[in-house]
Amino acid sequence: MADGTSGLITSRSHFDVVNRQKITVFFDFAYAEFFALDTFFTQLRRIQGHISREEKIVIEEQGIEVDLSNVGGLMALQIHLQDLEATRSAMTGLSALGLRIENKLLQLQQAG
Repeated sequence: MADGTSGLITSRSHFDVVNRQKITVFFDFAYAEFFALDTFFTQLRRIQGHISREEKIVIEEQGIEVDLSNVGGLMALQIHLQDLEATRSAMTGLSALGLRIENKLLQLQQAG
């Protein structure tokens, strides 16, 4: 279901599908945590490099070119950085949870 005014998808089922696609790629939880951190810092390094060279920043996922000389561009960059942080946090949280579950299952197998 889409919101008619903004064009944003607000359906819970859509968010569920997107989130499942993010986590079904990894079966090794330690690697998933490494991948989340590596991706986050790679993107952050890329953005910092563009800022220091005073180049325009392109948000690759959406293909949007961000102009840092106006407020709208700065807000778009802030939202993108918050999205990167939220994705990193979710992926590391899920991988930590998976590792704890694996550890608990191993303990139960050894006890039984």
